[in-house]
Amino acid sequence: MERAAQIQYLLKIKGKRQQDVAELLGVNKATVSQVVNGKRRSKRIEKALARMVGVRHEVLFGEAVAA
Repeated sequence: MERAAQIQYLLKIKGKRQQDVAELLGVNKATVSQVVNGKRRSKRIEKALARMVGVRHEVLFGEAVAA
């Protein structure tokens, strides 16, 4: 399963949305979407997504990203 689809699936089964991550972090939903779709990297957003779906950051996004 591609990463974006996997993240969307995990969010859905947890009853969460990308909008929830955006609101939690005070960022635009489009920014979260770009991270989910691999068009942008943000350690802060990636970690929030990973926490929200209950998966380790490294498992969900691969190698570590510089702060």
